[in-house]
Amino acid sequence: MENKKLSKIFFILLSIVIIASSNISISNAKEPMMDYKYNLEEQKINRAKFIWKSSLQEMRKKEEFTDKDIKNIEEYMNNSMKSEKLEGRIKKYNREKKVLAVSTVDELVNNNIINKEQGEKLKKRLNKYDLSNLRE
Repeated sequence: MENKKLSKIFFILLSIVIIASSNISISNAKEPMMDYKYNLEEQKINRAKFIWKSSLQEMRKKEEFTDKDIKNIEEYMNNSMKSEKLEGRIKKYNREKKVLAVSTVDELVNNNIINKEQGEKLKKRLNKYDLSNLRE
């Protein structure tokens, strides 16, 4: 009789352990510093995108750029920032930072997307903001 009770209790406990262990999910924990670095890089890139966008909009309002110029600049930058599907985050961030740097204005002038005078005005406006954190 005592053995039956013990075996039932053992069976119940074993069932509870099996059920409980099947509900535990496995998490893919990342190193906290890596997440911090990715968030920091994303913030740098988002800030630079905002600066570029607002600068272009201000220059369009002042009629220093036409809508066609803005469209061509944005198209050039979007094409330059496109990433491959299986590309790593750091490689993607580095490419985006390179495109969002002030030196891209020279490329826009060299590729005849904007003229030299427009390029100088855009550089002057972008240099008001500190985009040096995009170099690394």
